[in-house]
Amino acid sequence: MKEFLRVFKDKNFDGINFYLNEDDEHEVTGFQLKDFGEKKEGSMMGDMHDIIIVKYYPPHLPERFEAILSSPLHYVSRMMEDGFFGVVVKATTTTDKFMEDIFVEMTKDAEMLIEDYEKEMKND
Repeated sequence: MKEFLRVFKDKNFDGINFYLNEDDEHEVTGFQLKDFGEKKEGSMMGDMHDIIIVKYYPPHLPERFEAILSSPLHYVSRMMEDGFFGVVVKATTTTDKFMEDIFVEMTKDAEMLIEDYEKEMKND
Protein backbone atom coordinates (compact mmCIF):
# COMPACT_ATOMS: atom_id res chain seq x y z
CA MET A 1 0.00 0.00 0.00
CA LYS A 2 1.25 3.50 -0.82
CA GLU A 3 2.83 5.30 2.11
CA PHE A 4 0.43 8.26 1.91
CA LEU A 5 -2.53 5.89 2.31
CA ARG A 6 -1.12 4.23 5.43
CA VAL A 7 -2.34 7.25 7.39
CA PHE A 8 -5.89 6.00 6.81
CA LYS A 9 -5.30 2.41 7.84
CA ASP A 10 -6.41 2.84 11.45
CA LYS A 11 -8.65 5.89 10.97
CA ASN A 12 -12.42 5.87 10.92
CA PHE A 13 -13.59 7.46 7.65
CA ASP A 14 -16.66 7.16 5.44
CA GLY A 15 -15.13 8.48 2.25
CA ILE A 16 -11.92 9.35 0.46
CA ASN A 17 -11.15 12.21 -1.94
CA PHE A 18 -8.13 11.70 -4.19
CA TYR A 19 -6.97 14.42 -6.55
CA LEU A 20 -4.16 16.68 -7.77
CA ASN A 21 -3.77 19.78 -5.64
CA GLU A 22 -2.81 23.25 -6.93
CA ASP A 23 0.85 22.19 -6.99
CA ASP A 24 0.01 19.15 -9.18
CA GLU A 25 0.82 16.80 -6.30
CA HIS A 26 -1.35 13.85 -5.28
CA GLU A 27 -3.51 14.60 -2.30
CA VAL A 28 -5.72 12.18 -0.41
CA THR A 29 -8.19 13.22 2.28
CA GLY A 30 -10.65 11.20 4.31
CA PHE A 31 -13.98 12.47 5.55
CA GLN A 32 -16.93 11.56 7.76
CA LEU A 33 -20.52 11.90 6.56
CA LYS A 34 -22.64 14.28 8.66
CA ASP A 35 -25.69 12.07 8.28
CA PHE A 36 -24.56 8.49 7.69
CA GLY A 37 -28.02 6.98 7.26
CA GLU A 38 -28.18 3.21 6.81
CA LYS A 39 -25.55 1.23 4.94
CA LYS A 40 -26.53 -0.24 1.59
CA GLU A 41 -26.10 -3.99 1.51
CA GLY A 42 -22.65 -5.25 0.59
CA SER A 43 -21.39 -8.80 0.77
CA MET A 44 -18.95 -11.01 2.65
CA MET A 45 -16.25 -9.42 0.46
CA GLY A 46 -16.87 -5.86 1.68
CA ASP A 47 -19.10 -2.82 1.85
CA MET A 48 -20.95 -1.27 -1.07
CA HIS A 49 -19.31 1.99 -2.18
CA ASP A 50 -20.48 4.86 -4.35
CA ILE A 51 -17.57 5.82 -6.63
CA ILE A 52 -16.81 8.71 -8.96
CA ILE A 53 -13.61 8.55 -11.00
CA VAL A 54 -12.22 10.76 -13.73
CA LYS A 55 -9.10 10.54 -15.87
CA TYR A 56 -7.20 13.82 -15.71
CA TYR A 57 -4.93 13.60 -18.76
CA PRO A 58 -6.06 13.54 -21.39
CA PRO A 59 -9.23 14.84 -19.75
CA HIS A 60 -12.34 12.65 -19.72
CA LEU A 61 -15.85 12.97 -18.33
CA PRO A 62 -16.26 11.41 -14.88
CA GLU A 63 -17.92 8.04 -14.34
CA ARG A 64 -20.13 7.14 -11.38
CA PHE A 65 -20.98 3.63 -10.22
CA GLU A 66 -21.43 1.43 -7.16
CA ALA A 67 -19.13 -1.46 -6.34
CA ILE A 68 -18.31 -3.75 -3.45
CA LEU A 69 -14.78 -3.04 -2.29
CA SER A 70 -12.86 -5.23 0.10
CA SER A 71 -10.27 -2.46 0.51
CA PRO A 72 -11.15 1.06 -0.60
CA LEU A 73 -7.59 2.14 0.23
CA HIS A 74 -6.09 -0.32 -2.23
CA TYR A 75 -8.67 0.67 -4.83
CA VAL A 76 -7.79 4.37 -4.46
CA SER A 77 -4.09 3.58 -4.63
CA ARG A 78 -4.54 1.62 -7.86
CA MET A 79 -6.75 4.28 -9.44
CA MET A 80 -4.19 6.98 -8.67
CA GLU A 81 -1.42 4.88 -10.22
CA ASP A 82 -3.53 4.64 -13.37
CA GLY A 83 -4.06 8.41 -13.56
CA PHE A 84 -7.56 8.62 -12.08
CA PHE A 85 -8.89 10.96 -9.42
CA GLY A 86 -12.21 11.01 -7.63
CA VAL A 87 -14.28 10.16 -4.59
CA VAL A 88 -15.07 6.84 -2.91
CA VAL A 89 -17.70 6.76 -0.16
CA LYS A 90 -19.49 4.00 1.72
CA ALA A 91 -22.91 3.74 0.02
CA THR A 92 -25.74 4.59 2.40
CA THR A 93 -29.30 5.81 2.25
CA THR A 94 -28.00 9.39 2.43
CA THR A 95 -25.12 9.37 -0.08
CA ASP A 96 -27.06 9.50 -3.37
CA LYS A 97 -27.75 13.26 -3.31
CA PHE A 98 -24.31 14.05 -1.88
CA MET A 99 -22.54 12.09 -4.64
CA GLU A 100 -24.86 13.37 -7.39
CA ASP A 101 -23.94 16.96 -6.47
CA ILE A 102 -20.24 16.08 -6.63
CA PHE A 103 -20.73 14.27 -9.94
CA VAL A 104 -22.48 17.29 -11.51
CA GLU A 105 -19.67 19.64 -10.43
CA MET A 106 -16.94 17.25 -11.59
CA THR A 107 -18.71 16.91 -14.96
CA LYS A 108 -18.80 20.70 -15.40
CA ASP A 109 -15.09 20.95 -14.56
CA ALA A 110 -14.24 18.09 -16.91
CA GLU A 111 -16.23 19.64 -19.78
CA MET A 112 -14.19 22.84 -19.45
CA LEU A 113 -10.92 20.89 -19.33
CA ILE A 114 -11.91 18.85 -22.39
CA GLU A 115 -12.85 22.01 -24.31
CA ASP A 116 -9.49 23.64 -23.44
CA TYR A 117 -7.62 20.44 -24.32
CA GLU A 118 -9.35 20.17 -27.71
CA LYS A 119 -8.53 23.81 -28.51
CA GLU A 120 -4.92 23.20 -27.54
CA MET A 121 -4.73 20.10 -29.77
CA LYS A 122 -6.12 22.04 -32.75
CA ASN A 123 -3.44 24.71 -32.30
CA ASP A 124 -0.57 22.20 -32.29
